[in-house]
Order: sequence, then C-alpha cells, then structure tokens
Amino acid sequence: MTIALSIFPCFSDKTLPLGLACLKSVLDGEEGIESEVFDFDLLLSIEDLVLYYQLHRLGASPGAALDDRMINFIGYRPDLTLAALFTSPEEARKRFETDGLEELFDKLDAFLERTVTQLLAAKTEQIWLSTYISNLWVSMLAARKLRERTEVMIVFGGPAVFPEEVQRFLIVNGLADRVIVGEGELTARELIRTDGRPVAGAAQMIEGEFRYEPCHEWLKPEEFPMPDFKGFPFADMPFDTYFHRRFEGLPISFSRGCVNGCIYCSEKQIWKRFRHLSPEASVKRIATYKNRFGISLFYVCDSLINFSEAWLSEFCDLIVSSDLQPLFTFAFCDLKHLKPKLTAKMAAAGFTRITFGLESASKNVLARMHKKLDLKLARENIVAATRNGLSIHVSTIINFPGEQTTAALDTIRFFRQIDQELSGDHLPATQLPRRSLSNRFRLEPA
Repeated sequence: MTIALSIFPCFSDKTLPLGLACLKSVLDGEEGIESEVFDFDLLLSIEDLVLYYQLHRLGASPGAALDDRMINFIGYRPDLTLAALFTSPEEARKRFETDGLEELFDKLDAFLERTVTQLLAAKTEQIWLSTYISNLWVSMLAARKLRERTEVMIVFGGPAVFPEEVQRFLIVNGLADRVIVGEGELTARELIRTDGRPVAGAAQMIEGEFRYEPCHEWLKPEEFPMPDFKGFPFADMPFDTYFHRRFEGLPISFSRGCVNGCIYCSEKQIWKRFRHLSPEASVKRIATYKNRFGISLFYVCDSLINFSEAWLSEFCDLIVSSDLQPLFTFAFCDLKHLKPKLTAKMAAAGFTRITFGLESASKNVLARMHKKLDLKLARENIVAATRNGLSIHVSTIINFPGEQTTAALDTIRFFRQIDQELSGDHLPATQLPRRSLSNRFRLEPA
C-alpha cells in the first residue's frame, strides 16, 4: 500500500512537522507500506512568502504586527464560516471581495491546484492530511479538489480534528473517508492493517451513519517515535531545504499530554494520559540527532518542559555535564513550577526563549479557566527568568467568556508592574518580557 503524507500551510515557519514525521516513522515500520511526504507548508513559504503570511493574517500586509487580523479557526470575519467556504468557488470568492482579497483567494486557489496535481501524480492509494487549527480550512479546500478528481481514500488527522463537529463535517460532506482522532500512531497502524474495517480512534461512516469509537490504548514512553525525517520535505527535495527559510531548530519532544487541566486547552483531552521520557533518554535523543544531522539547534514541542521541577533540573544538569552544547530556541513553561534557580539552570543548559501561559491576571478569570496560579509568584518568576538571561514571552487570552473590562485592566496592570520592576535593570526593550495582545493596549489602568 502506498500513502501520501501531506501537510498544507500551517505557518510553522520555524521548524519541521513533527507529528507527520512521527506518523511516517510508524508507517514505514509496517510491512508492505510505502509512504511519501508532501510538505506544502514549506513549499508555499519558499514559493510565495507574501502569500504564506497573508494567509496567516488573512490579507494583512507582510509587515503588519503579528496580532493584527490574525486568523481564528478559519478567519477573523464571522461570515467566513466553513459552510460559506464550501459553496461553489465563485460564491466563496465573493466572500473575499468584501475586503478586496479576491487576489489572495485566486492565488490560494492556484496554489491548491498545483498541490492537488502533485499529489495525484504520485498515484498513491491513500492521501493523508495533517491538520492544525491554522491549516484546517486550507486542507479542507484541498480535500474538496481531491474528491472531485479521485476516489482514493482520504484520511484527516492532527489536533484540529479533535472536536466532534469537525469530524462530522469532514465525514458527512465527503471530504474524508476516515478521521484519526487524538494520538495517531496506534490508530494509523490498525487502520492500514484492517483493510477498511472500523477501527477504534478513527471516525467514519458506517451504513450511512457517522460513527466514532475512542481508542483506549496509548504509546508507552519507550515507544515514542524518534523520526529520522527521511523523505522530508519531498522525495525529490533535500532535507536542508528547511534551512533556506527561517529555521529555529529540529522539533523534539520528551513528553505527551499535560499535567494541567486548563479549561480552554485541548492538550489533556487529545493526549489523554500524561507520559514522559526519563531525563537520560531525553538527552540521548538530543545526542542522536546531533550526530545524525550535525545540528545543535532544537525547538521543544512539549506542552510544558517543566511538568516536573525535579525532571527539568536533572535534565539541565545532564546537558551541562555533557559536551553536547545544544541551544533550545523555544519551550512552553508553567509559571507555578519555575523557581529562579531553575531558570538559571535552563539558561546554562542552552535554553534561550520560553513562553509562559499566564492567560490572565484576574483571579476571577483564572478561576473560570480552572487555572491555579499565584499571581505574585508568577510575577516574581517572570522577572527572575528575564534577569537570568532568558527571552520571555507571556501569552494572554482576552475576551475569555465572562471576562469584564476590570479583568482586562488587571492583566494590563500586571504587565506594567513587571516593566516597573525591571526598569532599574536598564534592559533594552527587546529584552523585556513580550506579551501577546497587551503590547497593543491603549488603555491606562488607574
């Protein structure tokens, strides 16, 4: 059996598609399976960087601020719904004419025509699409074009298809024959072994009805794939093509799932059980990748790198005592479990940039989010991490259901206090903690 593994523009312009690589490593281990990669995210970023970012910001100029007209699921406009886009191409195009974006629509349509032609030319028996929130709508448009020209099995997977509404939309409208939900490797393996029969973990139509049965098996940490990225980004394109655009390191992960249960986040629901490698096994993976690719730059994809202070402390000690000298350009961190001494260890171990999920500095909103956070400790940890030389980004959520203006002002005030505390350090603005959205606030809280 031959399978095309594809990913459409999802704006991961810093690294490689780790999920797709994990899937390929599992499928390639199955007898009689041949898979071919099609990284259309990379392709568009090379062919037309302006279109690449305009899609991300839905028409904003390439130099616009990152939080200016950012897309949310499928667009910033309420009339750009899934149903609206899946009218005829002529009708869908009219939706973009409102803001003078018809040229963007035409360029996207032409790009999708080329990608679909390329997929069909490979003559694979199945076509799989890896989806995130950012590329789901583009992937759906591509699937519609594929469905018009071929009867091969189309399989969707990835974080974007976790909601049942998305699964139903894909299956009922004929855009997908199967939708792999949640952790995909075991379900994918069973899917190709059962020759079309129903599989736990995959949604499909059975006797004219939508059916989905969850999978209750998960990979053990020692079974986590370690992709070799063979065949990326395309069979006829060398791996080092990734270095021709902005590159922030090889994607790597040491855990799956999350120890927190924030109500706005799907990580716990998607991965179900939290599992992690040992610090020793994690460092060994870094050494293997460095030897294989000659690269010491890594992009950490875990939900939280500090899921355990003890784990992270030991990991940093092992890195420092080795001769690896890696640089970690990105990692998510929990604000509760990151004492100043630990951020100093992280800096010594090669961590350069971390993102904290504050989300709000309102106690009421944090309670609604099921997010247990001591705001005084959070502020102290952000300041200490900055002083220890880490580049800090703090994410925020504005307009969370039930949030009042006073809550938004609490968040603004929180950042002002951080800036005031760091003012005596005389840091350049580029080294102060960045925060999503709040840099553009024009309100001045009392």
